[in-house]
Amino acid sequence: NPLAGMLGRAGEEIAGRVSSLVRVTGLSARVRALEHEVARLEGERARLVSVGQENADLRSALALLPRERFPLVTADVVGPALDGTGTALRINRGSAEGISEGDAVIAADGVVVGRIASVFPKGATVDLITSGRVRLTARALGTGATGIVRGLRGLDVTLESVPRTDELRSQDRLVTTGTDGSFPPHLLVGSVKAVRTGENAVYQEASVQLPLDLHRLRIVAVIRQP
Repeated sequence: NPLAGMLGRAGEEIAGRVSSLVRVTGLSARVRALEHEVARLEGERARLVSVGQENADLRSALALLPRERFPLVTADVVGPALDGTGTALRINRGSAEGISEGDAVIAADGVVVGRIASVFPKGATVDLITSGRVRLTARALGTGATGIVRGLRGLDVTLESVPRTDELRSQDRLVTTGTDGSFPPHLLVGSVKAVRTGENAVYQEASVQLPLDLHRLRIVAVIRQP
């Protein structure tokens, strides 16, 4: 009858709207999922671009260094040292592989990381260059200015005791001199970030930008002493 027909058409219209609502709701959920995926991919892309740029900068710096052959022992970084300072690492190679206290530790084929502080048969502790317990002499590739590099309790790294008469420029690469008895020459330390000179000071100093995040290292190499 007419009433039944009207109710039937109304039911079909309601069913159609519910179906459309379900489809829209499902589509919205899919859109949100796709937006999350796009955001994740953009984040990954940004990370890869950043890492690629970091590697390119590092390769550019290392291209300035001569390729020296050292007696190396590669080691995995197993975590930070349990001293509470965050300025030392633990590695999984030790005296069994010929490593001894005072050995230089490097990364990326010639970047200074630090020095072996203590050794065990199958492990060792590395004092990072940022710790303040490691000192080395370095020179600027651009001008030849020479000074002493040391860390400030993990907060900064400085180049000190540079004669005021020596020219020291921002962005100059710093490499080891090999004259301190701890590190071989021509290893990359970092670059000059900012130069500071007191009004009546005999020496000048500079903050140092390291080429690597030392806390993100996974593999290092120990230069065994002869």
